[in-house]
Amino acid sequence: MNLSVSQPETYEKLKQLLKVNHDTFDISYKPYYFSNHLVHALCSMYYSGASPGQLEEYYNYYTNRLEKLPEPKFEINRENWLSYLSEKDNYAEYLQFFQKEVNENGMVPALNHFLPKLIAGFAGAALHPLIHLGYAVEFDLPQVAAEGLAYACTFYLSVGEFIDNLPQSSESKSISELRNQISNLDVSNLYGPMLRIFKFEQTQSQYGSLLTELVSKWKLTNDPKCIEEKSNELTRESIKLFGNSTYRGKFDFFFLHQVTGNNSIRALMTVLPPDQQIRLLRINLATYLILFLTLGAPSTDESRITDYNSNTFNEVKNLKQLLKMTTYHKDDHLIKVIRNIYQFDGEFGTEKEHSYFFKLAVKVWDAVQTEADWYYDGIGYYQSSNASL
Repeated sequence: MNLSVSQPETYEKLKQLLKVNHDTFDISYKPYYFSNHLVHALCSMYYSGASPGQLEEYYNYYTNRLEKLPEPKFEINRENWLSYLSEKDNYAEYLQFFQKEVNENGMVPALNHFLPKLIAGFAGAALHPLIHLGYAVEFDLPQVAAEGLAYACTFYLSVGEFIDNLPQSSESKSISELRNQISNLDVSNLYGPMLRIFKFEQTQSQYGSLLTELVSKWKLTNDPKCIEEKSNELTRESIKLFGNSTYRGKFDFFFLHQVTGNNSIRALMTVLPPDQQIRLLRINLATYLILFLTLGAPSTDESRITDYNSNTFNEVKNLKQLLKMTTYHKDDHLIKVIRNIYQFDGEFGTEKEHSYFFKLAVKVWDAVQTEADWYYDGIGYYQSSNASL
């Protein structure tokens, strides 16, 4: 995933716009601490071949919703930085601290120093801190690394800490086998009138011992080949869960973030030692399983993608062409998820998978055009509530 600066002028414009974003805007905005996706959208557009003018146009469009970065009210340092974890309104203080650390020590040393304490909390904010850090590494943006570290601190979520206390298990299971093991659980009591992400702690409280058992059965070693195979398995299963759970033209908003989170994991693993790579994979598997339950344990059917037909196929002949079309779109989630599907397909997709990934990307594209697009309240609950219709 090494960055190849094939468009120097556009890359300079990218860095310029992200510097203004870094200095001017907060990492989230009201009413529910929605994530500032500007980094994700602009980097994905750059990857997908956008021009400097397109980046600037998108920047001007997107920043209207953002809030100004407040002035830091106190100092965070190496002695007290763990004292303010999960305090969402201390982003400016953390950003000031991590910007100094990155400036003085470099991006990669800073990541290796601080991430071991933060990885177990990456389930917070729908994986956005993890996603943000992945963009920092993939696109060589040290200031974005400072933002990601600050984001990881302020939205630290302790539900994933069990990954560091797993029991020994003699069983070895694939991710699909682990998901099948919990697919028939009654999760109706997890449904409620709030964003699914706020139900994570209830899910962990209710199913914590089961989740611990499941994650322990996914065997990982320090062998680089094993780590790559497990990373690819997790990415494949995340893409398939996102795609195969689609229902009546809608895609689950939080499964989408599981896909984009895996892309960032592959970027981060290039700068972390094997033991931390393993922890990254385990926290993302834990998040995958927690999401599956929290979002209503949806049914999955690959034919929802493989049998998909659309007039879009008359205009778009391959994923690369669709990727270029996203640079003219305004939906930040569409821009990045199609980029992630394209990238994984290009790097690791098999001959059999190419058609699936293309059809999935087209179906996502079509969903956004018709405004069916993202479902926020758990696609499994949406399936069950419409099953008899």
